[in-house]
Amino acid sequence: MYHDWSKSLKIKESHTWYHNAGRQMLSRHYKNKVIRILDNNNFILRRLLSMGVTSLDVNTLRQMQFNFDFSSSYHKIGRRQLYTCFDVQYELTPTRIMNIRDLLERDV
Repeated sequence: MYHDWSKSLKIKESHTWYHNAGRQMLSRHYKNKVIRILDNNNFILRRLLSMGVTSLDVNTLRQMQFNFDFSSSYHKIGRRQLYTCFDVQYELTPTRIMNIRDLLERDV
């Protein structure tokens, strides 16, 4: 009996494409989710800055839907933990977020 390998090869190619497309879609979904969370965090920080707030209790921020699990960068300098959410930087302690500042604004 003769086996037509071209058909099974096409099935494998289509099967691989299906799984790769699924992975890409899932990857895009998570990327978009992270960007939405970072956008929300940035919006909250900018709103606080516009009100002149540079320090706030962590629990209050959680009530405002701030997500501490995501930041665009993190630096540890000595005992200080500096986080950045796009162009807004803040220092995080176990109970407070402090020194909120816009990195694009020039200090005069």
